[in-house]
Amino acid sequence: MIYSLIFVILILIALEIFFQFLINYFRNEFQWLITEKDDRPVIDKAAFNKFINTTFDKELGWTKKPNSSGVEKGKFSNIEFKIDENGSRKNPFGSKTSIVTFGDSYTFCRQVPFSKIMLENIISAHSMYSKKKACDLLEAILLEFCNCAHERGHKPLILVMPQLLDMRIIQKNKISPYESFFKKISEKTPVIDMTHYLNASRLNDLYTDDTYGGHFSNSGNKQVADR
Repeated sequence: MIYSLIFVILILIALEIFFQFLINYFRNEFQWLITEKDDRPVIDKAAFNKFINTTFDKELGWTKKPNSSGVEKGKFSNIEFKIDENGSRKNPFGSKTSIVTFGDSYTFCRQVPFSKIMLENIISAHSMYSKKKACDLLEAILLEFCNCAHERGHKPLILVMPQLLDMRIIQKNKISPYESFFKKISEKTPVIDMTHYLNASRLNDLYTDDTYGGHFSNSGNKQVADR
């Protein structure tokens, strides 16, 4: 009896050690695996101070600050950028332009890789287009943006730039989850959905990262600009 009890205890100890090793091994790839170290994480003070000084915004959370510069690590090379006095990315060619773009890192042409969690994020985002309240909210935001642009004498354009994983999912399912939504929006304001214009056979050339996200490469950005 005593030997059986000792054997069970040893098995439990071995399992505890095994799972501790397993969690620590996969933790870098799966950040939702929480350990005691996460209760009081070690924060890089230099990186934190850099974030506060160059990126932190009390209203938005983060944004690029006016008259700043930096370097993003791309897949093929580093991408240097400068922010002008208005908080916009500075035109590297120094020429004037009549076009202003607003959006996320695709608009910024950031070209940084996404983590694998983007798969679930994109699937969740696609499902939002089947929910009326979500679509109504997004429509209201887009139309308010367009109304503000018209009031200031500008010509708004909604540009839909799919991620690489968007394109892979659409190829597989033979249907775009957001096509009908933006078709409805196009009845009220101009819309260009790049999903219809990207060459499906050249996707790897048009994006910089793997199927878990991916920003447009030089070729991809050129195709957007040409359209």
